[in-house]
Amino acid sequence: MYSVTHAESSSSDGFHFQLGPDTFYITLEDQKKAESLESEGLTRPIKISATKTTTVYFAVPGDQHWAPVCLRLSPFALGHVPGQVFYCIYLQYLEWCHPDLGAESIINGVQRVYRVYFAAGPCDFNEDK
Repeated sequence: MYSVTHAESSSSDGFHFQLGPDTFYITLEDQKKAESLESEGLTRPIKISATKTTTVYFAVPGDQHWAPVCLRLSPFALGHVPGQVFYCIYLQYLEWCHPDLGAESIINGVQRVYRVYFAAGPCDFNEDK
């Protein structure tokens, strides 16, 4: 069964974090399921708020280490496009010095999670903007 942790506080995969109504944690188990969903061309979108910032935490697994990741999806509107919600996406992660989890591996893991859980539109995390 598919699930994304959504509670006031939680501890999962060895991480401790505060969660709220617009804050989620995607477990390592759910990320493994996401890999098979992606290979079948399927998605499992998380509901993203159209009025508040949605925050998602997860860990990108490497051979020996995990890299903690935080995505923040902040909605905004443009006056000349009424009724449409756009999102500014912020990515934060901790890069380890161990070679199995360099920036490229982390970005690839973030892209995979984004493609499966966020159907809001394409985003390329390799571009530094």
